[in-house]
Amino acid sequence: MARFSFKTNVGDDRTVKIIATWPIDVPELDVSTGDPYDLTTVTEIWFTFKRTVLETDAEALLQKRLTLGDIDIDDDDNNVAYMKLAREDIEDLRPLAADVTYICDVQVRTASGDINTVAEGKWKFLREITQGA
Repeated sequence: MARFSFKTNVGDDRTVKIIATWPIDVPELDVSTGDPYDLTTVTEIWFTFKRTVLETDAEALLQKRLTLGDIDIDDDDNNVAYMKLAREDIEDLRPLAADVTYICDVQVRTASGDINTVAEGKWKFLREITQGA
């Protein structure tokens, strides 16, 4: 599974590149852990932000979805997607009293209904100097 680590000022817009890889070996499909995961074959992608793994999805800070137009799959590189985080998406965090780090993952659903986690990591939001923009 792909790993990532992002850092952004809490008031900035940010587009990130997501690289999706197989989380496990699946000999029946002739794939190994870390092989590129073809995102063009999925029916849904979720990018979820939480403070801890104990939070429910309903308690998550944010969830971006392919079917809502929040995530775009790269036309030339089928295991790459892009997700834009707008400052409005995390308005509830502003202003920050201190930097905060969220855990994140990217899950996909295949046409057959299988769910796979294809990337995970952390996103650190930094205090901003200009808060009124």
